[in-house]
Amino acid sequence: MGLNGTDPGLKNGDEKRGGGVHALPVDLWGHVVQHLDSDDIVSIQRTCSILYNVAKQRFIWLALARKVCVQYGLFSASFPLERMSRVELQHLVLSPSKFEKLVTAFNGRSLPPAHIWSFAPQMEGEVMDQDTIFLVPGGRFLITRRPDVGIYLWDLGYNPDVRANSSPLAHLPVRKHFTLHAPVPTPDRKGLRFYHCHEFWAELDIVDIYPAADSPEFQTPGQYSPRLQAQNSTHLALAVPMSRNIMLVRCPDGTGRPLTWCFLAGLDVGAEPRLCGVCRTS
Repeated sequence: MGLNGTDPGLKNGDEKRGGGVHALPVDLWGHVVQHLDSDDIVSIQRTCSILYNVAKQRFIWLALARKVCVQYGLFSASFPLERMSRVELQHLVLSPSKFEKLVTAFNGRSLPPAHIWSFAPQMEGEVMDQDTIFLVPGGRFLITRRPDVGIYLWDLGYNPDVRANSSPLAHLPVRKHFTLHAPVPTPDRKGLRFYHCHEFWAELDIVDIYPAADSPEFQTPGQYSPRLQAQNSTHLALAVPMSRNIMLVRCPDGTGRPLTWCFLAGLDVGAEPRLCGVCRTS
């Protein structure tokens, strides 16, 4: 009996033939194939009819899609894997190797755009100038920031044949003189966490958003001002998120030494971050 609904194109006679690939049941071949690399699956489809039909099973591409998300560190919430068609899953799985081959073929030259989309301003006459742009790993969600105006979340889609939404999914007004740093996953791995650091003072905003929600909204778990002892200035000239709860900052005592700033678990509102160590440099 085939696993997850064997393709009707497989004939009973193919399963019962002795020798070669026909000696194995179709469902067993499915388990074998899903552990191959994507390029290998494309190759074995050309070998014989039974492997061609085996490689058309959706459950194989679903397993490969999960593996690709882990292998390349993709933001898993970008892809509703359980709802995606076999063709969409196959596109997701094959995209990394296709992109690598494309980059190699252009040999350092600029790649031509695959699509050119225009994004609509929220008000007539508004200029959509952005000073910060982050493409979340996976290629679906885009984060932009307008200077002293706000942070925007855009959905570029996961199906290349469907046009991206020309309006942002969510918008968060920001205070002046704050710098937006690259997002990291939230503790539950389903959302994105941003660090919005003041350019002149030791102030840090924590911003979370769940892009795959029906109506995503920016949330602020907390705003923090670290108490750094025996230092004349509280300027955080450098702030780089290292993980969900750890940030690398430059010591505001004039020495420029890097510090690891570790937040308390959970980042509850009002929780006080603590300075947990100093990185010594030679």
